[in-house]
Amino acid sequence: MISIIIPAHNSAKTLETAVDSVVSQIKNQADVEVVIVENSSQDNTFEVAQTLQTKHPNVIKIAQSAPGVSNSRNLGMEIAEGEFYFFLDADDKLAMGALGRLVEVTKDSSDDLYIFSYMVGNNKISLTKEKVRYTEETVLELKKEMLANPTRWMTVWSKLFKRELIMKNKLRFATDLYVAEDGDFMLRYLKYCNLVKVFPDISYIYSLNTTSTMRTYDGTKVRGYLTALESGKKFVDNEMSELNRAYNLYTLIHLNIMMVREVYSKANNQTNRERRIAFKKVLKEQVIKDALSSSTIGELASPRLLPALLIKLKLSFLAPILFDIRVWQNSRKETN
Repeated sequence: MISIIIPAHNSAKTLETAVDSVVSQIKNQADVEVVIVENSSQDNTFEVAQTLQTKHPNVIKIAQSAPGVSNSRNLGMEIAEGEFYFFLDADDKLAMGALGRLVEVTKDSSDDLYIFSYMVGNNKISLTKEKVRYTEETVLELKKEMLANPTRWMTVWSKLFKRELIMKNKLRFATDLYVAEDGDFMLRYLKYCNLVKVFPDISYIYSLNTTSTMRTYDGTKVRGYLTALESGKKFVDNEMSELNRAYNLYTLIHLNIMMVREVYSKANNQTNRERRIAFKKVLKEQVIKDALSSSTIGELASPRLLPALLIKLKLSFLAPILFDIRVWQNSRKETN
């Protein structure tokens, strides 16, 4: 059985759509359960969840957790009875026809992780052209690719996680992280993955919700990202040293995210001088300095790492131009 775990916070307007995207595809109730975990909502999210449970009593479980998406997901995993977990955010949707495919692939439960392609708004993100199975001999290269491209690979949605692996290794979402908790969980889960399948099939539709935590400026997330990066670096250094170089790139991609989503955000009312000061302050953080000094020019020679390349070449004064361009691109994409 697959457990679809839905953390829900202030999701009264979208929760029913998310749930319907699942239950409308169920052919055999023994194959799927939906676990909705509401946390600290200021609207009637929990009442919506109760109504949905009344409507589908044999499929839906509901609960309430302490504040935070990590608490919701952790409680959802405790409640869930499926052999596999699939995380669905309350403002997103399961792709049409995806549930049958998820059930089908888990009939052979020998693999540790199943990764599917997905939609971001109307854009298809294809992770592979055909099904690929990574074994103990090849999975390290996949892990390196995932860390080096975190916005593409290191989310917890569009994936099936093995309950046995999570419980055996006592894996949980870090409740002390405000942002980047997905990547932190993925990093720790990957340590135990020896067999991974990647599919071209679309399983998930990610909503370009401009009020999501990642996309909303609040002036505090830079420190949150740095805390997550520092925690991840300690874990990689101690537990997965073979991924050190890939983690450097993971860190530098997050430098971009910090700058685009916070420091150079349109919602940030700081002056250009104040933004430059904030940028330079982040560059002095040890986790950022280590990533920059350990990365080679060749490793940074790609469009997504161009700001880091400029910094490496002592041309950091040009990087804010790229951040501003990215902010403008995101604004257009998220408002269309």
